[in-house]
Amino acid sequence: MERALVDTVITEVEMGKRAENGFKKDTFVRMAQAVNLKNYQKPVDAQQTKSKYHQVVGWSGDGNH
Repeated sequence: MERALVDTVITEVEMGKRAENGFKKDTFVRMAQAVNLKNYQKPVDAQQTKSKYHQVVGWSGDGNH
């Protein structure tokens, strides 16, 4: 799952889709689509990929990294 997230993030950054403080919702939708294409055990949605992304990069949501 992490690999699909990272690959999608790299693509989004290269396309200039990064927002001031992260990524827009459509980026997390594309992340979910990428993960789901890899046929993981159960489908994930944008919120789940957003949570996983923040877990992977160490973002707590409270401003402390």
